Amino acid sequence: MMHPHDSEAAGLYIHIPFCAVRCRYCDFYSQVGADHLSPAYLAAVAQDILSFPARSGYKPTVASIFLGGGTPSTAEPKAISRLLDACRQAFPVSASCEVTLEANPESLTEEALRTYETCGINRLSIGVQSLRDEHLRMMGRPHDAAQAIEALSMARRSGIDTISADFIYGLPGQSARAWREDLAIISGLGLEHISAYILETDKDTPLARELASGSLPEPEAEEVAAQWEETCEILEAEGYQRYEISNFARPGRWCLHNLGYWSDRPYLGFGSSAHGYWAGQRTVVRMSAAEYIAAVENRKETMEVVEPYVAGRRLAEAVVTGLRLAEGCDFAALSLRYGVDLFAMHAAALADEITAGRLATDGVKVRLTPAGILYSNDVLCRFI
Repeated sequence: MMHPHDSEAAGLYIHIPFCAVRCRYCDFYSQVGADHLSPAYLAAVAQDILSFPARSGYKPTVASIFLGGGTPSTAEPKAISRLLDACRQAFPVSASCEVTLEANPESLTEEALRTYETCGINRLSIGVQSLRDEHLRMMGRPHDAAQAIEALSMARRSGIDTISADFIYGLPGQSARAWREDLAIISGLGLEHISAYILETDKDTPLARELASGSLPEPEAEEVAAQWEETCEILEAEGYQRYEISNFARPGRWCLHNLGYWSDRPYLGFGSSAHGYWAGQRTVVRMSAAEYIAAVENRKETMEVVEPYVAGRRLAEAVVTGLRLAEGCDFAALSLRYGVDLFAMHAAALADEITAGRLATDGVKVRLTPAGILYSNDVLCRFI
C-alpha cells in the first residue's frame, strides 16, 4: 500500500556528535574528547548515505539537509563538503535545497565559513544561547558574549544566505528586565531567524538537577510566561514573524527543515542517535560514534525501526506537532491525508479548549491562542 511519504520530498538529518565541552543543560547525544574519531565517522556517514537507496529502496527528492549535533562546526570543513557531495550523489537534491549547519561561536573561523559557503551551505544556525557572560558560564558554554557577537559578524560577512541564532531564557536568576535588554540587542543583530527557547528543567542534566535540589533558584512560572510574551512583542515589533512556538523569522526565512518535522513530512536520519520518519515508520540509530564506524565498515544496517506504521499514532503525532505552528494545524488536510474526520474525532476536546480560550479555529485549521501556548503541554495532551 502506498504511503503519502512515498511521493513527497524528504529532509536529511545528519548527526555530528563531537563537542569541545558538555553543556550543563544539554541532553542530546554528544561525545567530548573524541575528535580523533571525527574523520572516520564522517567518512562512515558518507558511505551510509551512499548505500542507503539501494539497501532500502527509498530514494526521495531531498528538500532540506540539516547537519546537527553535537557541534558540526568542530569537524574539518572539507569533510563537511565531502559529506554534502555524498548526499548529492545518493539522492536527487532539489535546486532550492535548504542546507543548514549548526555551529558554535568559538569554533567558527573565516576559513571554515568560506568552505561552507562554497560547498552549498546556505543557512547557519549558531548556538549563542545568551549575551551575558554570567549566564553562559552557568550553562557551561565554551564561549563568551564577545565571541558570540564576533561569530555572528563573521557569519554575516561570509555570504551565507540565512543566519539564525539560538537563545535560551527562563534561566535561574534571569530578570524580565535583563531579558528585555538582551532582546533589544538580539533584534538589532540583523539575523534572518531567531530561535528563543525556554530552559527545559525536566531533563536529566546537571543544570536541571541543581534546580531540583534547590542549589539554583527555580524560575517562577509567571516570570517565564512574561518573558515569552515580551519575546513575541519585541521581536514582532522588529519585523520578525513567530511561525512556531519558539521560532521567529523574517518573511520567507522560516526553517524549511524544521517545518517538515511539524508538517508530517518524511526525513531520514544518519549518524549516531539520529532519528528518521519515512514510509510512516520511525527509525533510530542506536550506536555510539565508534560503533557506527564499525557497523558501516562491516556493512551492517545502522537504522533500526522503532515504530512501524500505525496510522492512528502517526495522525495523533501530526496533530500535536502541527499545533506548534502559529498558523495552526490543518485539520482539513490531515483529515484527507488519513481518511478521517478530525473535527468529529476531537469534537469534545475542541469544544472544551475553544471555550477556555486556548484554541481557535476557522473551520479548516486549529491553532493555539496566546493563552493556549502558555499551557500548550496540557492542550496538546488532549489530542494524543
